[in-house]
Amino acid sequence: GYESGMARWFTEDEVRRMIAEAVAEAIAPLLTRIAALETENRRLMAENDRLKAEIAKLKKNSTTSSKPPSSDIVKPPRPPASSGKRGKRRASGQFGHARHTRAAFPPEQVDKTWNYEWEAVPAGWKALERFHVVQQVELVEKPYTVTEHRARLYENLRTGQVLAARLPDEVRRAGLLGPRLSALVAYQKGACHMSVETIRRFLADVFRLPISHGQVVKTVQKASAALGPCYEQLQHALPQQAYMGIDETGHRERGRGLWSWCFHVPGQDRFTWFHIDPSRGSKVRREVLAVARRAPMRSEAQNMAKRFREHGDAYFTFLDTPGIEPTNNGPERQIRFLAIDRKITQGTRGEAGRRWCE
Repeated sequence: GYESGMARWFTEDEVRRMIAEAVAEAIAPLLTRIAALETENRRLMAENDRLKAEIAKLKKNSTTSSKPPSSDIVKPPRPPASSGKRGKRRASGQFGHARHTRAAFPPEQVDKTWNYEWEAVPAGWKALERFHVVQQVELVEKPYTVTEHRARLYENLRTGQVLAARLPDEVRRAGLLGPRLSALVAYQKGACHMSVETIRRFLADVFRLPISHGQVVKTVQKASAALGPCYEQLQHALPQQAYMGIDETGHRERGRGLWSWCFHVPGQDRFTWFHIDPSRGSKVRREVLAVARRAPMRSEAQNMAKRFREHGDAYFTFLDTPGIEPTNNGPERQIRFLAIDRKITQGTRGEAGRRWCE
């Protein structure tokens, strides 16, 4: 530069500053562009992950998951295999399944924390306020508490009669097993398909709590009675439903053949109601739903034609009514639970067991 016609001298610091300013001015548009590209790249990666999940979901069928074959509107082709034979499923996760990782326990659910550190930090290293965390869940040595409820006795000085103070109603109703332990026994009997003997051995071997077969049966019957109002509430709600899926499967009781009916209501308020009945006929539907229609007594082809004349619209309701599935997949999934229970427990032995199964 020139000042008053004379050459100007610049210090070394001024030269460095001017070079830095020039470089910054030159690369500023590039940095802006790089930031925009990084943002777009993150958006595309998220969209790619979403599309992968959607593709995996669409690829799910009876061959890649536990879904029944009836859930496949169009049966998928068999995968090709070498030597002309269809191969078996490989062990571990199937193709198309998204990976799932377990979320860690939040701090408020952690009962104990142990920190492990180096005894001495070598030169050139520093300790960080971060940790590699391994969470471990363990049973306590005695996984239950014993509470003794003592009702004082009183004697009538004139008659000698002895009476006890009244125990709380919830204590008298529960008996030996408290509410949570009773719920565990009921869960094992119902959801886990465990026999009375298996439950008894589990409590004796794992909890070190010996109880009798009769106590297990009594506990299950108490749970059955407690579930009664909820069961009846669902039963009364059935006739008010706009649509539902119905299916049935066999039920054994002391060698007698009965039928487990499944009434499955899909949608936002989905629920399933079960009923065991000696009949497999349509009278069960009439009794449960309070509807009456005469079944046509004609040949198979005429029956089909009559059904379409009378109920043709109902066959295709799923096309224009959200929430209605085109298959009976919903009730079939619920029926699978009943079939497993029947094979493991061999059915029931009487009215009390039948009521519990319902």
